[in-house]
Amino acid sequence: MTSPIKVNRVITFYSYKGGVGRSMAMANIGVILARWGYKTLLIDWDLEAPGIENYFKDYIKVDEILNKQGLIELLNLKENNPDLAVENIRWPEYISPIPFEKNENLHLLTAGARDESYVEKIRQFDFVSFYQESNGGQYLEDLRDYWLDNFDFILIDSRTGLTDSSGICSIHMPDILVLLFTPNEQSFNGIRNVAKKAIEGQKQVIFDRFRLRALPVPSRIENAETVLLDEWMSKIYEGSVEMMDWLPRHKDLTDFLVSPAQVINQVKIPYKTFYAYGEKLPALERNSNDPQELGYVYETIAAVLANDLQQIHLLADSRDVLVKKAKGELLEEHVENSLAVKDVKQQNVRLEEQLQQTEHEKNKLLSQRKRARSVALITLIGFITIIALVVVLIVNKTSPKTSNVQNIFADSAVNEYALTPVINFIKDYNNSNEQYDPEFNMQMAQRYLKLSSADKDSVEEIKNKILQAIAYKFRDRTDSFYRAVRQNNEKLLNEMLADKLTAFGNLKNISKNALLKNINSLSQKNKINVAVKDSSITVSLDSNGISANYIETGNVLLDKNQTFKSIRNASTIFFDSSFRIKSYQYKILDSVSNKITVEIFLCSDSYRYANAIVNGLKSEPMFNVVTRTNFSPSIDPSSPYFIEYPQIRYNGKDEMQLARRIQSTLAKAGVKALPVAARTATPNYISIFICEQQQVDLKLRQMNAPVNSKSKY
Repeated sequence: MTSPIKVNRVITFYSYKGGVGRSMAMANIGVILARWGYKTLLIDWDLEAPGIENYFKDYIKVDEILNKQGLIELLNLKENNPDLAVENIRWPEYISPIPFEKNENLHLLTAGARDESYVEKIRQFDFVSFYQESNGGQYLEDLRDYWLDNFDFILIDSRTGLTDSSGICSIHMPDILVLLFTPNEQSFNGIRNVAKKAIEGQKQVIFDRFRLRALPVPSRIENAETVLLDEWMSKIYEGSVEMMDWLPRHKDLTDFLVSPAQVINQVKIPYKTFYAYGEKLPALERNSNDPQELGYVYETIAAVLANDLQQIHLLADSRDVLVKKAKGELLEEHVENSLAVKDVKQQNVRLEEQLQQTEHEKNKLLSQRKRARSVALITLIGFITIIALVVVLIVNKTSPKTSNVQNIFADSAVNEYALTPVINFIKDYNNSNEQYDPEFNMQMAQRYLKLSSADKDSVEEIKNKILQAIAYKFRDRTDSFYRAVRQNNEKLLNEMLADKLTAFGNLKNISKNALLKNINSLSQKNKINVAVKDSSITVSLDSNGISANYIETGNVLLDKNQTFKSIRNASTIFFDSSFRIKSYQYKILDSVSNKITVEIFLCSDSYRYANAIVNGLKSEPMFNVVTRTNFSPSIDPSSPYFIEYPQIRYNGKDEMQLARRIQSTLAKAGVKALPVAARTATPNYISIFICEQQQVDLKLRQMNAPVNSKSKY
């Protein structure tokens, strides 16, 4: 058995309504991940209705756990200690191990100590004040980074409904959002709306994130009413397309390679009366080999998450292969899956067809060569024979070695079988049981690059399979690379970079050590800040080697002398056969380089000011003006687009002076003086929110809270 893949992810389990088995699913999936060797942290973020610890009553002393500090104490700790660093928290006082089956990988952070003051602590805690006055957003980000550094998976049990707490769990914290629901309009439409808001909301989070992905999971599915079930499942398939836009598509992007229906059919959780009473762990108590058992479905979901929602095509064709990959097991002989030939007969037929085609091409090529050479051979044969005899005589006199006449004929034999490498390539690929192993595919990619152009055309299908298999590995490697740069993790960078780099940004033909020294120097001056919000990937095999090509959004690029804050850029990363980076190149597609970005958010009732404001600000050459019309303030206090009143936000002292000048420009345009509110977000960025006060008041009244109150919305 090999080690399981390490991807490090925060995964939130959310349900719009209660009673869908959310906590039970998370507890069981946590157990399965820990059993597979992943260090897993379970967090009970359902502060108003906690209780995840009860699932583990057979393995821990619940009374002792309930006396231990938990999440609410962690949050209050920051309010009471503004300069608190997460590394200095006494973590054993908060996190408890959950031993089972001699396994030490599972850990728990409860909602908090369940003493007499618990309810009062929950009632008094104000998330709005926490974000605005205690720099709570940065603190939560620091907690997230600490957990990711110390655990492979962080599973969060979120509060139901629309609350401050659930907003943090669905937008700020997760990489993957698992949405559990029952087949009814309120539950399904609820998670659809939350998924849409969460995906859009996380794009606005000021901290670096890759694209948030949502996995809808139907729960409590009964097979009694077949017609009604079919109707509901069809509705679920259709309604899940937007949530599952991360699924791989065909080259023309018109259709999914794997449909939402194929995925949902495999992860839907059946209703079992036996598990309707009490907190149970079927992942430990029952056989996970029976598709009708909950443990089987929980294991399937765990495999999807452990593989980071990648290689999802395996789910429909060979679910067990996906599980084996998640567990880190080597695939057994004759494992079938979607990229491999589905049975031995089909495999042999396809191999035979490819060999026949290759043999035909070979004979055709040899025939052409023979015809072209026939005349020359006839006229030159006498001369060649004389030369060969002379060579034999000379060699025999000077050395007892084998005659070169034999070598001449040996060379001819080599030419006759020049196409053997492609035959071996096809055989080795089709007969392998490692077609999903990235290292195997990397080796096959190297061999593919050595084939002739004609041979490459004949194995186009195999090449596409290789690309699909290694694309996921490249995304993981690139994800790790960006994180290593951001954290200035020299050890990880050292492992990821080739000894000699042909290019790295504007740096050419440099050694790994020189680059590391350069990165360290820039990082100390705060010159490097990687913040990729989203990316699309294609993998290429060409004469230049193996490369991953990205279109990245929201990335700050690396450069020898400076950095560029870029809206969009294209990056190409070349890898060697060991997945180490040997070249990093980029092209700026849409940059706002050295200017100050001024982003104007205009509510529908304020559009009349647009032209005057834009014309006034464009007179300032240092401003890059962006206008957003029909803006509607966010109702989520954690969002950077949540406002209580029209205002100007800025980052530091330099921007503050510019914000004052903008006030004058706005006054000339007829806008009354807006308050200037400090903002700890992006340097070289100023945001202006112009809404009529009545509209903002109405928005806040809809949230059942007065404008200047600190109560929770």
